[in-house]
Amino acid sequence: MVNSRILIVGAGALGVVTAHHLREAGADISFYVRPQRVHDLSRPQRLYAYHKQSVDVLDGYEILDAPEQLDGKNFSYVLLTPDGAACRSAEGVALLRTLGKIIGNSDARLIICSVGLGLFVHVRAHTGLSEDQILEGTMVSFSYQVGREGTPLPEQDQRAMHDGCDFAYLDFANKRGFMIAGPRVPAEQFVSLFNQNNGVKCFRIPRKLFRSTTSAYVAFTIACELAHWNSLSAVIENSELWQLCCQAQREIFCLRQHGLAGKLMALVMSNRRQAKMMRDMERDAAKMGFMNFFHFHHGGKVRQQNILGLENAVKMGQAQGCDMPACAELLARCNT
Repeated sequence: MVNSRILIVGAGALGVVTAHHLREAGADISFYVRPQRVHDLSRPQRLYAYHKQSVDVLDGYEILDAPEQLDGKNFSYVLLTPDGAACRSAEGVALLRTLGKIIGNSDARLIICSVGLGLFVHVRAHTGLSEDQILEGTMVSFSYQVGREGTPLPEQDQRAMHDGCDFAYLDFANKRGFMIAGPRVPAEQFVSLFNQNNGVKCFRIPRKLFRSTTSAYVAFTIACELAHWNSLSAVIENSELWQLCCQAQREIFCLRQHGLAGKLMALVMSNRRQAKMMRDMERDAAKMGFMNFFHFHHGGKVRQQNILGLENAVKMGQAQGCDMPACAELLARCNT
């Protein structure tokens, strides 16, 4: 039986909301953060839950802010939550090297919680960890830090409750809140631990399917930006833009590293099916506002990660003999 000690690197929305679900499952949580974040975490974190219109509280966790504090700790999983662009910065590379030294001498598994083409290779190169020591996973729910400019807002009668919280999140009706990919045994052990909470559940998917779907998602976020974040209908009903978006996704699915899983996704994800999937998500996210969240998150916080993902898709495709015309066109329009 895997022990339930979890280290979460970073205390943004993804890290804190995931910590909340794991804490409810009975896990012991430690945060590893910059020294300037210690003060904010020194009190229990309040989370406004859109789907329940209530407040959850995360407490009882440990706060670490220096590499030497990690010595001698025995964690089962280390969740790396900074986004892909941050992981590629000089500070991010230094962090990866620190984590590699700690995890390399233990039984812990690293879970990369950010997404993007080439990120796994980057993390593995700078941590020095073997492939079977690294899993990939990410939160499916929507979440953000309260008080930041441009965040979504709930209905007026919920504002006071919302504004008194540190973070806000929305779990979808299908109860799928976190997905993970990687070696079967450690992945299934994480799923088993996570799913002891009373809310959303974690599910395991094949690694190549995880990589292809999360990598292709950037085409949709860029299309939303090109439609000025007006509405989902403004993206889908612009037939030329929607065709470009869906074709770019199919180009990414077909990259060689995504294997048969990617080719199958390219076959089944027609323009119509993609539109239905997005409209279903819009319906499930109605209390937060689907495009409101996308505008805040993908138009701001992780915009650079998305652009980098599209740039990498074009480079990788062209290196494999594919012109990637739809991806290249989206990228050109985004950079204009």
